[in-house]
Amino acid sequence: MKRILFVVLLFAVQLSFAQTEKTNVQKAKDYLNKKQDRIVVNFNLENVFHQQTNGFKTKWSSRGLDIYFMYDMPIKKSFVSFAPGIGFSTVNLYHNSKMNIDSSSGRAYFTPYTDTKIKSDFKNIKFSETFIDVPLELRFRTKPLAFDMRFKVAIGMKFGLRIEAFTKERRKDLSVDGAYQKYVERGYKNQIQAFRFGPTLRIGYGPVNLNFYYNALNLFKNGKGPDMHQFSAGISINGL
Repeated sequence: MKRILFVVLLFAVQLSFAQTEKTNVQKAKDYLNKKQDRIVVNFNLENVFHQQTNGFKTKWSSRGLDIYFMYDMPIKKSFVSFAPGIGFSTVNLYHNSKMNIDSSSGRAYFTPYTDTKIKSDFKNIKFSETFIDVPLELRFRTKPLAFDMRFKVAIGMKFGLRIEAFTKERRKDLSVDGAYQKYVERGYKNQIQAFRFGPTLRIGYGPVNLNFYYNALNLFKNGKGPDMHQFSAGISINGL
C-alpha cells in the first residue's frame, strides 16, 4: 500500500512540474506573439521631390539608415496594437551640385557641376543629415501562420529632431598627385529645418517588411532654400 501511495505521489509531482513548465512555455509564447517588432532597422533609398530647373540631379544610390526601439502595446485581445518608439536615423543624398549660401539673403542654392567635371574630378558629392526620431505606429497583424509568423501592416507618423547637417565632397587634389580628398562643410543651421515629420507605412510578412516615409516639411526653412521634400523607401528588418 505504501508503495502504491509513493508511486501515485511521485506521478502527481511530475504532472505538476509538467503543467508548470507547459504554463511557462505557453506564457513565453503568448508574450512573444503579443510583443513584436520592438527592434526596427530600416535600410532606405533616399531622395527628394523638387522643382529645380538648373540641372540639379540626385542619384539613385542615395541611402539612409533608421534604428528604432519600439514599445508594442496590444489593444485588448485583438491583433491591433499601438507602438511608440525612439531612435536615430541618417539621410545621405548624393547629387551633382555644390550647395552655396547667398551672402546677402542667406538663402541656399545649388550650382550643378558639369558632367565632364564630375567624371574627372569628383568621386562623390552628398548632403547628409542625422536625426533623433520618435516614430509612432498603429499595427495590424493576422493570426500566426507557419512558424508563428504573420502578415502585418503598420501605419503611423515619424517626428525627427535634426542633430547634424553637412555637405561632403570627395574630389581630386592636384597638390597630392590627384588623390581624392574629403571636404566637409557644416554650419547650415540658418537654412536647414531643425525638425521633420510625416507619414510612415510598413508592410510585410514575418521579420522582413517594406517601409516608406515622406517628410511633410520642406528640407529648407521658409525662404532659405529651394522647395525640396525628402522621402525614403526600403527594406525593414524587425523582431524581438
